[in-house]
Amino acid sequence: MSTDQKFGQSSVRLCCIALLFANSLRFSGCYLPPAMVRTYNYDVSREEALNQCQQVIMRLGYEIEIIDAVDGHFLTRVRAIKRLFQPIEYVVFVSVEDRIDVIVYSEVRTFRRASQLGLSAGELVVQDASNNLGLRFQRAIFNPISREFAHNDIKLWNPDKQNPAYDREIRAYEQKRLKRLASIRKGKEAREKKAWQGMLAEYGLERDDARYDAVLDAEHQIVFYRDKDVRDWSLVEMNKVVAAQDELMKRAILDVMERYHDYKGVGRMDWIVAPTGRVIDSRVRLTTSFNTPEDELQRMMENQVRLWFFPPSARQQNYVHLTREVAFQGNRHNIRISLSRPRFVSMTDEFPIIHKELMRDTLFAEPSSSQN
Repeated sequence: MSTDQKFGQSSVRLCCIALLFANSLRFSGCYLPPAMVRTYNYDVSREEALNQCQQVIMRLGYEIEIIDAVDGHFLTRVRAIKRLFQPIEYVVFVSVEDRIDVIVYSEVRTFRRASQLGLSAGELVVQDASNNLGLRFQRAIFNPISREFAHNDIKLWNPDKQNPAYDREIRAYEQKRLKRLASIRKGKEAREKKAWQGMLAEYGLERDDARYDAVLDAEHQIVFYRDKDVRDWSLVEMNKVVAAQDELMKRAILDVMERYHDYKGVGRMDWIVAPTGRVIDSRVRLTTSFNTPEDELQRMMENQVRLWFFPPSARQQNYVHLTREVAFQGNRHNIRISLSRPRFVSMTDEFPIIHKELMRDTLFAEPSSSQN
């Protein structure tokens, strides 16, 4: 293997080490002018900067030995300059990352004797690495490169001047980022607080409505019992039975309406409870939209009510007539149902008659809104 080949292989390895050394110098804030490293800034893309550097180096007479466009670096062939009687051979390694690093690796041939004359030249020459040439030799290498780089708007980077500016820029950006995060966190906390207050207000209104309804039911029961001599049935207990059946009622309504779309309606449910606690009669009156199957829905709701059972607290002798309001609206299986609390209408010792035609679908029955 020739001396140039050995030099080329070792130079690649040592140039990589020099690149790491250059990065450590740059980020540590140190600036050593005699070092064989120069750093430049660029404002174009990384690929374009690498291409410009390659063209500059080739215009200066260097030949490219190795180039890696993916990693963004290239290495020149060996060049030689003379320092008195000591020839200096060097290569240039250029790496393009966030900045451009130009690294020069050199080796000095030192002669053991004062003359280059000798029969065996290999024994007269000692070749040592040198990474700290004199300033004159460094200027001879770097100044042409810096001038050509300047023509391509690639300027020398001086950490003594620009590091404090970068530090201020980074600090200002970090303060701006922290301020933005604090503003986002403050806005999120304000929204969560507002949502929590809204939930509390809504819950308070629901509790107020529930208390108001309970007062109305209590007043209704008091007024109802005040005019009666018997107190056999409890509206509170009967309300518990009805509330336990609400889920089944809603499911039954949904089974009928899930095949239809854009429906709504309001109405009233009436039923008679016998002394034994069973529902012996039920009537449902609805006012619905055009596409709602009113008759089918009424029959289903009446049949559902007939399944209810109200266990009496003692042996009863009276029939009870109860009623509740119903409203629904929805689209296919998306339905909203509102069912009011049951209320007493009357209590008699004989079977009461609900004021509605018992015979439907007759010539004398009033047509429903869906039939219209």
